[in-house]
Amino acid sequence: MLKPSPLGMFLNDIEDPRRAESCDHKLIDILMIAIFTIISGGESWEDLALYGKEKIDWLKTFLELPCGIPSHDTFYRVFCLLDPERFQDSFTRWVKSALPEALSAADTPFDIVPMDGKAIRGSKGKGKGYRCCWVFDQLDQLSTHDQWDGLKQFGVVQADRTVNGKVTTALRLYITSKSMTALEMLSATRVHREVENNLHWMLDISFNEDACQTKHENGAENLSILGRIALNIFNLDSTGKGSMRSKRKKAGWSNSCLAQLLEEFILCSTDA
Repeated sequence: MLKPSPLGMFLNDIEDPRRAESCDHKLIDILMIAIFTIISGGESWEDLALYGKEKIDWLKTFLELPCGIPSHDTFYRVFCLLDPERFQDSFTRWVKSALPEALSAADTPFDIVPMDGKAIRGSKGKGKGYRCCWVFDQLDQLSTHDQWDGLKQFGVVQADRTVNGKVTTALRLYITSKSMTALEMLSATRVHREVENNLHWMLDISFNEDACQTKHENGAENLSILGRIALNIFNLDSTGKGSMRSKRKKAGWSNSCLAQLLEEFILCSTDA
């Protein structure tokens, strides 16, 4: 697996949603504490504040922390104010930095995006796992086509599934910046769904995502992004052994393990 650019480069680009005159804590400090808390097994706003207090001496080796560790209320407020789309964009650009051509070229096999999906109960098909696909070049038939730069095609994938004699038909709409045949799109969307399903399973099992009690939509989405960042860092780390749960425990117990992840994947060279 190719190594991406330092995560800190992309976190530093995130615009602070707070008024400058009311900020006691730097946004980058808040983001870093949150990431390392999740890496180390934390799950809640209270965990972020507690982790920061317990690890303050280590955190001060690379963070400024001008006013110490933020309270759990501060963590909550900041992540509720932070735009999840911008946070997700930083995360996506960090992941894609392992493949430099993906950042500059729109016409890549990576740019296939699921837009919407509806499960429709009907009577089509009798076989298990039947899937078919239609691709369209007539972009003006898609009402939102002008919102997507580099759009080449859109497609519809139909998946029929029979369980105990009952048939469920799922229709999913995809857009892509690469021209492809229906068979190629069908294959690409299958891989996309497998990756997406595996990601959700890992976040649920290892990061307890489904138990998130945060009611604020931005806060919940941003906690989920923190989990994806942590998951990717562990997946990139070739030195880590064992299950995801054991890797998180080791990170929580060992400053040397945290320092290795920090130097390898997060800090810019100018921060060292």
